Amino acid sequence: AKAGLEFTYPKKSKQIPDPGFVSTELSGLVTLTRVLKGSKAWDAGLNTGDQIVAINGLRVTQSQLTIRLNQYKVGEKVQLSIFRRDRLIEKELELVKKMDKKPIVQVIKKPSRAQKKFFKAWLGVKFPNKKD
Repeated sequence: AKAGLEFTYPKKSKQIPDPGFVSTELSGLVTLTRVLKGSKAWDAGLNTGDQIVAINGLRVTQSQLTIRLNQYKVGEKVQLSIFRRDRLIEKELELVKKMDKKPIVQVIKKPSRAQKKFFKAWLGVKFPNKKD
């Protein structure tokens, strides 16, 4: 917070489970279009093109995916039934946290003189007064 700013989430944000992949519906199946490098999905061995047919034994469609995942808590492990090149396989996936709102940058409540000075030198404008 050298410039008196902090990176945070809006007050009404909440944690939701993040599977670590991006998917779309293809031929009626949840098809992975991207597996985020370093994510739990990556660690679980999920691949682009995998087709998820069930979560913990319950069939899932693309339109149900977010609803189904939100039934679980952050940190829970779910069993995914997947078709990979026409072969049915099982993968265990741990859900990690993701915030439901985009992060924001805001001024801190009690900036020091040094922070205000740095802010002005950096951006060329006076440090904003925060109104609560």
